[in-house]
Amino acid sequence: MKALLLFCCLVAFTSMAQTSSDDVIDLYKVNVVWPGLSLEKRVNQLRTVQVEIAVRPAFRSFPFFSTADSTFRLGVDPSVSMQYRVYSDPSRRIAKGRSTANNSMNFFAFHFQSRYFDTNLGIFDLFDLRFHGLQNNLGVVWGIQRNYPGKTSLNAFIGGGFFSFLQFNVPFERAFSARPAIFGGVRVGFWFKKKVNE
Repeated sequence: MKALLLFCCLVAFTSMAQTSSDDVIDLYKVNVVWPGLSLEKRVNQLRTVQVEIAVRPAFRSFPFFSTADSTFRLGVDPSVSMQYRVYSDPSRRIAKGRSTANNSMNFFAFHFQSRYFDTNLGIFDLFDLRFHGLQNNLGVVWGIQRNYPGKTSLNAFIGGGFFSFLQFNVPFERAFSARPAIFGGVRVGFWFKKKVNE
């Protein structure tokens, strides 16, 4: 825990002494907080597409007949997400002396994320129930991205849209539901880019 707090402090206080840019570039990331890999690809002026593959710990509680009968499981859920990003005009940050290099700007994005879960639950060791399916988020988010000189990266976003839930239950039938939702995320890790021959 202390190591994680120290790492976050380094991210927050690292100097932004970089050359500013009025455009975006291709970036690769390895995330430590919300572990995963991502690729951000430039589409055109101040627009990118980011694709991410990640895993997340999932703690589940399934009450049955009473609190004492609850079943708990700790799992790891794989997920894939995509954002089509439109970055804000960098001129304001540049005018304030802040860096915009390496896509260090604010953005709006079309956001999609799909997460697969698979959990087996035993009740009194009599029989097993398997819960597995997909959870999806679809909507629009606002976010910030800061890629620091020391290769550390901070990315956070929040927004709203729709949450859908498709569950394949054994021995039950399929279940699907959708509703409005607010969602967001934080990523902390390291960024990389291809070297460009001048």
